[in-house]
Amino acid sequence: GGVLNSAPSAVAWASGRIDIFARGTGNDLIQKYYDGVNWSGWASFGGGLSSAPAVTTWGSGTLDVFARGSDGLLWQIQYRNGWSGWISHGRQIDDAPGAVAWGSGRIDMILADYHLDTGTGLEVVDADAVACMRILVRAAYPDPWSARSLTLLR
Repeated sequence: GGVLNSAPSAVAWASGRIDIFARGTGNDLIQKYYDGVNWSGWASFGGGLSSAPAVTTWGSGTLDVFARGSDGLLWQIQYRNGWSGWISHGRQIDDAPGAVAWGSGRIDMILADYHLDTGTGLEVVDADAVACMRILVRAAYPDPWSARSLTLLR
């Protein structure tokens, strides 16, 4: 087995398929999957993580994994018939993100977010602030983002 440095995050994107992600002891993203018959070994995707990952899927053969990097920014790696490199969203976050897909190509990120980008830089808003970042995913790989919006939920 692998040694975890965070809580795991799991998702099923096809019948008999389960993927588990966690932060490894080297602060890398690690994955293990079940193919309906056997469990794989742990694989590393690198990345200097400082939070547990969040994984979601919006269809068969798609995975989107998000985590806070050691730089405090929101980072993502995705699977679309092959793994992308790490993608920075350039957004400061203060804790592990949450992610949910609620339709084809639609992902909502739930962020414990003490900062709100006002266009003049990052300003402290509230230590209890929670934000939702809505992401619309384009089919074009490797640049998947067509629109992003941020809503303060508190």
